[in-house]
Amino acid sequence: MLNKPNRNDVDDGVQDIQNDVNRLADSLEDVLKSLGKRCERRSRDGET
Repeated sequence: MLNKPNRNDVDDGVQDIQNDVNRLADSLEDVLKSLGKRCERRSRDGET
């Protein structure tokens, strides 16, 4: 029979997921900023 998870295990799992999502969001933000800067340079330099 399956054991019912206890509240602390569930809370720890939720916290792990939130931490992962925050790290992914930070990484995505860094990538988008980098891409934006790259596009600005290309636009400024007349590249397409």
